[in-house]
Amino acid sequence: MVEILFVGDIHLGRHPSRIPEALKDYQLEASGLSPTTAWWSTVAWALAKKVDALVLAGDVVESPEDRFEALGHLEKGVRQLAEAGIQVIGIAGNHDVLALPGLADRIDGFHLLGRGGKWESCPITNSAGECVDLLGWSFPTPQVPTNPLASLKFKPRPDVVTLGVLHGDLGKRNSVYAPLSRTELESVPVAGWLLGHIHRPDALEAGRPIGYLGALSAMDPGEPGLHGPWHMQISTSGIEEITQIPLAPIRYEALEINLENLAIETEETAADSLTTGLSESITQLHERLRPSLGHLRAVACRVVVGGRIPRTRFVAEAIEGDFKERITERDGVHYFIEKIIDESRPILDLQKLAGTDDPPGLLARKILALEEGGDASNRLVAQARPRLAKAWDQTRVEGVESKPPEVRAILLRAGYEALDSLLAQKPDLEVSP
Repeated sequence: MVEILFVGDIHLGRHPSRIPEALKDYQLEASGLSPTTAWWSTVAWALAKKVDALVLAGDVVESPEDRFEALGHLEKGVRQLAEAGIQVIGIAGNHDVLALPGLADRIDGFHLLGRGGKWESCPITNSAGECVDLLGWSFPTPQVPTNPLASLKFKPRPDVVTLGVLHGDLGKRNSVYAPLSRTELESVPVAGWLLGHIHRPDALEAGRPIGYLGALSAMDPGEPGLHGPWHMQISTSGIEEITQIPLAPIRYEALEINLENLAIETEETAADSLTTGLSESITQLHERLRPSLGHLRAVACRVVVGGRIPRTRFVAEAIEGDFKERITERDGVHYFIEKIIDESRPILDLQKLAGTDDPPGLLARKILALEEGGDASNRLVAQARPRLAKAWDQTRVEGVESKPPEVRAILLRAGYEALDSLLAQKPDLEVSP
């Protein structure tokens, strides 16, 4: 049985986003939650399990500027693996097309597969003489708008299992990052394709896996869930087993809290109820994650609070508190709040309110229009979009991916908060359904 550890995008030189300063009080620095930490855990795991090869699926280095920082970690790790008789093979992705070939030339025991955009295969052999061929291609330039499979001329060796490793954009025909077609991948006579580029891993299974390995370690809320390398066992008849190993030091998760059964009567009770709901949700999340904790040290939680409650402004005021600085620990894993999204709604008869001509009535009509989503909603969104887009551009951080604001959701949340504040000035007004 040949054993290979496949590693998706590492991005050495990059650090995870939205890490609170308060983690330092728990002896946790952002550097300790970085891809570099995950790389060293991967090296240690490969050495302990005595795999036959470690394969890097591109974007090992974040950028050319990071090659000096990456060189030390990569070189030392590869040297340890090579001294233990473990082959290290990698392909260049769109991020490290300039850095990785230079690093490969400096590091003994590291083979860059498919250099310069030319398909290449190499054997991986275990101590018993069993062999698997690895077929791969590296980015020759930072952008490749054509499908690399168009230049592939491949015939497998008789009685030898071949695996493909490739970095590219699956299912995106117009991509400039090596657009790939699943149909074309399936037509190549290999036992599976292990892909780099997309950071969210696919659910790879034994048989004939075709999909993304995912980033070695998550780096932002857009990469939730389990991350780590994939351990594969291959016999002469094909892939027998493939397992993802939880070696990432951080993961991003989503939590949902229903406020309807909690006390939301004042800002103080709202804060207490939110604290209770968060604690219970984190405990439930920890129990769900327990089987795959691995090397996990921190979990960033994006919390969505919802439900229909009497006064939403108390929730909004409570959220403005110190929740993002609160850190709770479960079995050595530190949980913190990365963001709280308020989707709660007041218990109101909007139709009744909209029948008046006072400020609450005018605002209720706009909220109803947004909720119904017709032409009136589109006009309100169109009016607000330029102003929100400008504010978004001013707050963007260079080099950090983020999505533009969801205008309708922002308007609804702001509308309900404003309506709640207006109605607080009229405590005797009956507005419940």
